[in-house]
Amino acid sequence: MALRREYVMTEEFLAALRDASKPVPMTALGSVATSQERVNAVWKELGARIGFKWETVLPVRDRGESFFTAEVSDGK
Repeated sequence: MALRREYVMTEEFLAALRDASKPVPMTALGSVATSQERVNAVWKELGARIGFKWETVLPVRDRGESFFTAEVSDGK
């Protein structure tokens, strides 16, 4: 069983998630990353930086939006 740990987001990271969540106007020219793709990219970056598996993130109930748990990365 993978080790799950609690983390606390910095204000900078929380702001980056909020910004990535904003809708993007669609254009007829080219493609634009969806909000979900941008949010996933922010989680991936933070996971790589501090050592958790970004796809395992879960919120912590009743602790506020800055708290989450995730499986600790095995470093690969």
